[in-house]
Amino acid sequence: MLTNPEIISNKFKCNKMLANYLAYELHFPILGIKGRNYYFANTPLLKECLQKLPLWLRVVKIFT
Repeated sequence: MLTNPEIISNKFKCNKMLANYLAYELHFPILGIKGRNYYFANTPLLKECLQKLPLWLRVVKIFT
């Protein structure tokens, strides 16, 4: 895990709830954690999985 994930240009930033889903359910590796933000590599596979999120996570993603 990176200690300073802000230096990576191609990253996806999210909150803890979405990060838990991505890490534990979909098994995406976490690039780093900085405060309340979690960072993942922004890949085509991640974009595809984000489009297929369950409804409750889409609602949480909108409000956070």
